[in-house]
Parts: sequence; C-alpha cells; structure tokens
Amino acid sequence: MIKTGHLCDVITRTLADLGNRDYKPSYINHHKLIYNSLQRYCEANLIDDYSEVVGEQFLVAIKAEKPHLHHHTMNEYRMAVRRLNCTLTGTEWRPFVEKHKPYADSRYNDVVANYETYLHRKGKSKPDVRAHTHNVARFLRLIEQQGCLRLSDMIPKHVFSAFREFKNKCGFRNIIGAFLRYAYKYKLIDLNLNHIVPGIIHHTPAPTVYSPEEIEILLASIDRQTELGKRNYALILIAARLGLRACDIATMKFDCLHLNAETIEIVQAKTKQPLTLPLLIDVRLAINDYIDNGRPDSTDAHIFLNARGYGSISSQTVSAVVQRAFEKSNINRKARKRGSHALRSSLASALLVEGNNYQTIQKVLGHKEIQSTRSYVNADIEKLRSNALSVPLFTSNYEMLLASLRGEV
Repeated sequence: MIKTGHLCDVITRTLADLGNRDYKPSYINHHKLIYNSLQRYCEANLIDDYSEVVGEQFLVAIKAEKPHLHHHTMNEYRMAVRRLNCTLTGTEWRPFVEKHKPYADSRYNDVVANYETYLHRKGKSKPDVRAHTHNVARFLRLIEQQGCLRLSDMIPKHVFSAFREFKNKCGFRNIIGAFLRYAYKYKLIDLNLNHIVPGIIHHTPAPTVYSPEEIEILLASIDRQTELGKRNYALILIAARLGLRACDIATMKFDCLHLNAETIEIVQAKTKQPLTLPLLIDVRLAINDYIDNGRPDSTDAHIFLNARGYGSISSQTVSAVVQRAFEKSNINRKARKRGSHALRSSLASALLVEGNNYQTIQKVLGHKEIQSTRSYVNADIEKLRSNALSVPLFTSNYEMLLASLRGEV
C-alpha cells in the first residue's frame, strides 16, 4: 500500500528536520523554493496528499517544463524530493556515498598514496586527484610487470611500453609526465624522464566565435526593464566585454570593484591567479543599474544574486542565462555553441582582429600558458604568421630518446 501524508505537514516536518540538523538558512530557503514549486504543481493537479509517486510525477513535470535545466539543479530537486520521502516513510536520511574504484595494485602502492597526498596539497580538485592517481597507479603496475622493481631502475623503454598499453594516449603525456617530474624532483628516479614521454597530435576543435556585430545584437535583445533582465544584461556584458569565466562572474564580490582606479580585480577560481581588468564605462553603468534597481535587498557580499535573493548565483546559472539569451535573439547560431565560453573566445578573436598579439590577449584572459590562449582564438593565416614562434633548439633529450629506441639505453 502506498503511504501518503498531507503535503503541507510533510513539508513542514522536513524543513524542521533540516533546521534541527543545523543546515544553513540559505540551504533551507533553497528547499523552501523547491517545495513551493511542488505545492503549485499539486494545486494545479488538485493533489492534497503527498506520496513518493507524487514526488516522481513532480520531477517528471519539472524536467518537461524546463528541458534546459542544468543537471546539478535537477539533482537538487531530486534531493529535496528524497528528503520528503524520508520524512513520509520515517526513514533515516542518508546522503549518497560515492563508491570509489580502487587504484591498481602494485609494489608501488606507497608511492601512489604519497603522490595522491601531494596532489591534494597542490590544491587539485578531488575528481582531478582521483583521475591522476588512477592513471599513475596503472602506469606503475605496468612498469612493474615489465620487470622494473625499483623506481630508480626505470628507463625510457619502460615509459614507451606503458604508453603503448594506455588507451588515453592524449592524457598520458600530461598525467604521467607530471608524475615523472614529481619523481625526479623528490629523488625517486635518477633521470628526468618527463622529457621523453611520448605524446600524440590530437585534433583541437575550432573555438566558437561570434562577430562583434552579433554580440551587439545579443546584448540589445535582453529586456533590461525587469529586475532579472538588469542582472542578466550586466553579467552577459561582463562576459562579452571582459571575457571573464562564468565561475569568476558568479563569485564576484563588491570589493572586486575599485571605482577610484576604475578596475575590476579578482583571483581567478580556475588558476588561483590574480587578474586586473579595466572597469569599462558600460560595464560599470550596467552593474550600477542592477545594484540600484534590480538587486534584491541582501547583505550578501556577492554582486549577483539569485532572483529571490537567497544567495549568490552559480556558474551554471551564468551559462544558462547566456544560453537562453542566445536562443531568444535572432542570431543564426547554426552549429555554434552558445554558452558563456563562446563570449570569451569571441572576445579573444576580436582582440586579435584589432591587431593585438597573443601575449596581450593572454593577459586579458588571465591564462598562465600562451598555448591556452591560442586555443581560444580563431585566426586567419596572416594573423597566425605574425604570431609564429621560433623553432626550438636541439637538445640532448632527443639524443636519449633516439638511443632508447635503438636499445642503447
């Protein structure tokens, strides 16, 4: 028999449970918004009592009503419904526990564990740490199977043999190369084998680029008469004029605005590097218009808030706002991407067309490596020729590579 309970009672008890567990008010308010949406759904369908079936029907309706909803947001809806189900059935709430696949086993397990700790200290995200450590553990098991019983005995042919076994050959050079640099730095190996790690040439897709005229059409299509429109216009303008990433726009705070110096100063979320950009007049006016006439009353230090003012927006919200703006405009998108990154690459390409070199564009985008900047720019042959690099000098590393291929190493 399906268990049911009065909707308002189940919601009230669920929110009370969240309060008893000392969740932040912003987290509880976010659940309230989802439950308000659930109540509207039930009222529209003449439903008084809640059941797990009603919860599933609600999720299906949300997915149909908002097909472009980001999967992170959809997961928040599912979690809110699952909490209601736990309250209804009297089941203890247990968060999902991710089951991690074990690392490849070898005599180098201690090396793998130390390297995982090292990556955490370097500030890499948990998914990145696990991905890198998985690959390194597999690499070390492969060289053990080749008869390398001490890291100090590793030679180029062990690296090449492991490379042939790896399916992800594109990632091999970066991931295993980084590990070999670490191993050489901390005296685990005698040779810096990173220099002879093989790599393959892989296709780099052309960046999505919109012309300056199309960007102006996009901006003009935004309804700036509403409070939400003022916010959306300001954040899209920042992405288009300054090329900031969605994560940096979402986390921008008031103290990032330096009005006297007419600059925006942030620490980039992705690279952790500081970045200073000019506070352009139209950007400043758009931000002021949102703050004065569109921003909900809040003591939150973030500039851009969710529509109801219960917290700062997420990077997913920024991307969704840009995507919806493109869809509502009359721009012919064809097969082009339409997220916030498209505005970033469009700015880079426009700067190149204006005569700026890669080094200047690199500073604007806040890239650590010039190669990252090149991948953002859609350039013609003449522009590429003017930014050509000199041929690198011959080094002894290639002699060691050739010797290893001949079996001399």
